[in-house]
Amino acid sequence: MSPTLLELLTVYRGSDGDATRALYQRLEAIGPAGAIAANLLRACKTSTRAKRYRARRHRGGAYDVKGWAMGNIAQLLLEHSVELEISRWGWGEDREQPHHRFVLYVDLPSGQVSFHAAERGAGPDYPGHWDGARDVAADRILRWAASLVDGQPLEAAGGATAPRFLVDEKRHLICIPYSIDGLHGMAAELGINRRWFHRGRWPHYDVPVGKVAEIKARPDVELVSPREILRRIRGDTERRSPAPPAAEPVQQVLL
Repeated sequence: MSPTLLELLTVYRGSDGDATRALYQRLEAIGPAGAIAANLLRACKTSTRAKRYRARRHRGGAYDVKGWAMGNIAQLLLEHSVELEISRWGWGEDREQPHHRFVLYVDLPSGQVSFHAAERGAGPDYPGHWDGARDVAADRILRWAASLVDGQPLEAAGGATAPRFLVDEKRHLICIPYSIDGLHGMAAELGINRRWFHRGRWPHYDVPVGKVAEIKARPDVELVSPREILRRIRGDTERRSPAPPAAEPVQQVLL
């Protein structure tokens, strides 16, 4: 992990209000791209905190800040998306959500991020669909923000555009591309003992509890749903499986 990404990750996950505000100001000073990154982080952090608050007034206040940040994002993209080469962004609708059914999507160089809202904001319709990856917004935003701070293309910021490992909230861990040899190589690289390997129908490793935070913080790890883990195992396995030989024609013999 690059020093800048580690620094941003530490501030983002911490509870120091002054450090968080300083981070936003540091990003905003970069220009429109940094301002978008700051508001994306603000929306992401307040959304996560709102879900943890029990008091309605605290939860409502956090969602108000999230909505304000989303409005800033939409306005900045309306003005600067062309020059920033963020061509895919806009609003969609999640019909499974009865209240916060409008969704703002932004395709960053590090991947798609999205946020739900009660009302549709300014901007175009999104020309695509949700990519199905859960709990990855902060990771993708932080990778992009680190590349902006360093003034480097995202590919040079720790290989952020090509995560090699997938992990879900149940601590299932696989490698990309998927293979048994790759799984064992992954475990050796991450310092995971072979006893955490599960052979079974869908071979994978579990992440030891003591290493969860460390592994999730790596820039080459993407946080996904258990369904996505299963989809990648099944898909990569099927692609590598040789096609069955064609059946020999059956000759009927009349006796």
